[in-house]
Amino acid sequence: MIYAPIVIPTCNRLTHLKRCIASLQANSWAKHTELYLSVDYPPSEKYENGYPELCEWLSEKPKGFKAVHIFIQPQNLGPIKNVQFLTDLVSNVYDRFMITEDDNEFSPNFIEYMDKCLEQYETDPSVLFVCAASELRNIDDLCAGGGNSYQAQYYQPYGSATWKKKYETFLKQKEDIILNPIHSSFRSVCNLYRHRNYLFKVYVNGILCGDRKVFWAAEGKLNPIDGVIQLYLAFHNQYAVFPANRKARTWGNDGSGFTMSEDSKINPEKDWPLDQDTDYIFKAIRDNSIPDQIRKEMNQEYRKNHMGQIIKCWIKYILFCILGKNRSRTLQCISFAKNICHRSRDS
Repeated sequence: MIYAPIVIPTCNRLTHLKRCIASLQANSWAKHTELYLSVDYPPSEKYENGYPELCEWLSEKPKGFKAVHIFIQPQNLGPIKNVQFLTDLVSNVYDRFMITEDDNEFSPNFIEYMDKCLEQYETDPSVLFVCAASELRNIDDLCAGGGNSYQAQYYQPYGSATWKKKYETFLKQKEDIILNPIHSSFRSVCNLYRHRNYLFKVYVNGILCGDRKVFWAAEGKLNPIDGVIQLYLAFHNQYAVFPANRKARTWGNDGSGFTMSEDSKINPEKDWPLDQDTDYIFKAIRDNSIPDQIRKEMNQEYRKNHMGQIIKCWIKYILFCILGKNRSRTLQCISFAKNICHRSRDS
């Protein structure tokens, strides 16, 4: 068995980090696992609160792991480059790794689940990631035929794992795959909307219209964030592995993170219950209808709660097509339309 290291980028969220580390320490396989943490330098005064306390707490390395490696960055890297710093580092030593943000909490069998799935799918070219949280919910009630993991063309960032070679291939190919003009055709966009409402919104807003700057790095490169990964899997016909019962949940709904907005309606403990088993025995779900059923439920839920956003995305896409697929002209037209709407509302 190869025990993959865990990389954790962090900055100033000490309460979240303590919870994350404590949940990992509760794993029996923690003693086989190396931990790599990179503390980013605060980008602004807003993020200075908690930073000294976090560095002080880490000065005494967390116990219970095979080894703990801590790096204090002398200047701000930003969330994406901080992750890249860690993945580049561990890739010099390991051929696989787990990634988690500091606001995630894990099951007692999370590490065992990850390592066993990494071993099981190492030679499967169609599987790119292992995810710790199921797409929508715990799905025990759907698994009458047994099994505790399944594959889907989706990605959940609340604790994931991958292999060095597969991840490097993704980094090299992501622009060629995602930015291929074939995906912006009406037929392709309709197909994306029909199968994944959320990905339709991600693609139109983040890629075609470029509204979400977090998607884009310099010189037309895409940042390897969750939305980009999801589109890559969908367009490249690859998969991630998910557990039937959640091995992870996020506490990022407090709005303290980089991308997740505050949502006080969510109670992580109640809404995202964790698997409390201490051991994990791998058994794949063979019923191919289950991932499709989950996808349909996700589509129904998303349409129910975000129909206004979906309509706006269709308007953006139509403008994108009319204006000759020119992103800058599309953005100008959308901005003009927004101003007209605001003026009409004010008057």
